[in-house]
Amino acid sequence: MKKYDLVVIGSGPAGEKAAVKAAYFGFKVAVIEREKGYGGAVVHTGTLPSKTLKETALFFSGKNDKGLYGADRDFQDEANLESFMYRQKLVSEQSNREVLDNLKRHNVDIFKGVASFESEHVVDVGGKKLFGDKILIATGSYPFQPSEIPFDRDRIHDSDSIPEIKKIPSSLCIVGAGVIGCEYATIFATMGTKVHLVNSRDEILGFL
Repeated sequence: MKKYDLVVIGSGPAGEKAAVKAAYFGFKVAVIEREKGYGGAVVHTGTLPSKTLKETALFFSGKNDKGLYGADRDFQDEANLESFMYRQKLVSEQSNREVLDNLKRHNVDIFKGVASFESEHVVDVGGKKLFGDKILIATGSYPFQPSEIPFDRDRIHDSDSIPEIKKIPSSLCIVGAGVIGCEYATIFATMGTKVHLVNSRDEILGFL
């Protein structure tokens, strides 16, 4: 059984920063990550992908140039989905490498797999036992999927799978007008999609 001062479950922003900071001060640290990539939702499904898609939509649509010559510009026909998604994938891949390099540079041991507790200080990862004097659970959050809704990743998506779409839809209904819902609504509207935004509250983004 390997023994560590700190075992971190999850390599997202919280997990990565905690692991690297502890290692920097001389503690023996391990990180457990179940996903293929590193960096969590921020890198692969959330913050960076959506922000990159937003900038890509603005670029392809020409919205930043609106009014320059007194004319608006529609989404360019030659900008296909592969071109639209290219930059987002590039940014995610680069950030994934940066997180992994940061962990390795600070000599953090990395274990791939699903973590499960065997006791207060022992975690099992695919049959490997890790002892942690301290254990940090930094698994982040995931979109809620009600059982009565058939999420098929084809016509019905959640915010994690929408970047995997195969074509830019002619119309899109977004249920939930929170930050992520509004963000994707404006991205696809900018790309020429007819967007219907459904909100259960009287006000959109009322907390802002």
